[in-house]
Amino acid sequence: MKFNRQSFFNSYKTNFGNLTQNQVSGLENLLNFIEADQALTDVRWIAYMLATVKHECADTYQPITERGPKTYFDKYEAGTAIGKRLGNAEKGDGHLFRGRGYVQITGRANYKNLSAKLGLTKDEDLITKPDQALSPNIAYKIMSHGMLNGSFTGKKLQDYINSSKADYREARRIINALDQAEKIQGYAVNFETILKNSLMKMAEGTANPVTEEEKKKLFENNILEINKMYVPAGSLVKNLIMELERDNRNTYIKLRNAVANGHQVNYDLVEGDSNLIINIANALGFKNATKELLEVRDA
Repeated sequence: MKFNRQSFFNSYKTNFGNLTQNQVSGLENLLNFIEADQALTDVRWIAYMLATVKHECADTYQPITERGPKTYFDKYEAGTAIGKRLGNAEKGDGHLFRGRGYVQITGRANYKNLSAKLGLTKDEDLITKPDQALSPNIAYKIMSHGMLNGSFTGKKLQDYINSSKADYREARRIINALDQAEKIQGYAVNFETILKNSLMKMAEGTANPVTEEEKKKLFENNILEINKMYVPAGSLVKNLIMELERDNRNTYIKLRNAVANGHQVNYDLVEGDSNLIINIANALGFKNATKELLEVRDA
């Protein structure tokens, strides 16, 4: 997925207000990482990731260190209840392995596990060099891997944001129980709008087109959603998808929230031309087609 920067920042200002240059730089970094991250196949995952960064990094969009005097981190020390849960085993671990990065990873166990899971080099190792978690590139890898795979709490993006729902409130459990869940939920809703307003058409031959593996996953997802629908309605949606993907159109959508035995289904644009979707849907006789919804006429 690619995002038009002018559209993104204009929409951001509409939803959140003006930006400082430091915030712009931070968001530019994040968008560059996100566009290169082929594991991200749902724009709503990105919306929740950005909402999390907005909260965890105090609206800077830069990797930061958990704030507070050194004594504040005594509660994380080895031997305390929190310290034991975080895997802190040596005196001083509470402060040494305090929160850092885009998602504020905390504790010796998390620093050690993520170093291994990300295959970090000796120079990047988070145990010997914990401030490496403040490097934007490493901080992004930690966030993406952790939120996609459940490395932080055992909960992952797919658990709460999938073809049947987008539960931005409960998704807070990926990071930190339900602390500030409603606030972050509101951020995510706004970011979803911002991202959809700025999602670019992927021209043929440009970098990072939909891969064959991604096409296979889209096909499997879309068939599951189509099969939930009233059969004739699902057949028309299937015809639309086939039209979008044929020849040089290269337009791919991901269906979600199909109404059981119904005539409606939501979708996200993965790659291609959103206007083409609406035009073809209208030509096929859909009752309604927007940039998020497909509705088939009753038989």
